[in-house]
Amino acid sequence: MGVFDPVHLILIVSFILLQVAFQMKSRRKMLSFKFSSDILTTTYYALIGGFAGSAGAAIAVVGGFVQLVTPDTKLKQTLPLRIGIAVLLSVVGSFVLARDAADYLPFLAVVASRFIELSHSTFFMRLGFLATALFWVVYNYANSFDVALWLAILTMIFIFVGFVRHETRLFR
Repeated sequence: MGVFDPVHLILIVSFILLQVAFQMKSRRKMLSFKFSSDILTTTYYALIGGFAGSAGAAIAVVGGFVQLVTPDTKLKQTLPLRIGIAVLLSVVGSFVLARDAADYLPFLAVVASRFIELSHSTFFMRLGFLATALFWVVYNYANSFDVALWLAILTMIFIFVGFVRHETRLFR
């Protein structure tokens, strides 16, 4: 499969949406773009046979949707239920789909992301997503998903760019 294979183009569009997300100033806009990206990522991994990655991304889609439709005033009240569902789906998904240690990483990233997305601080969201992107780098490397690997590395770079652009208090 070449980089411009239609399946890889799905991931490239997902990557672009994710990079736009990390450049947003508002939490809700950031989550909206990430949600769209997660839908395409789910599709991509399913098409290339990365079922642990696809399931992890699908759990992220569900969590992202719930985050978007939950009013900010209700986030704390629904926290135990949302976290519980993400953890339960991740445990079941990893039990059913994990073939090796690397296959647990997408599920760990999803659980961590549920906590990260609760923050009202874009600073902590960017920092957390930087950490979870590393899980995807390792997952992609272990499964020889080369295009996904390089895009995950680029994602980490662009998250850092978002820090520089929007979290200027770090660089003063």
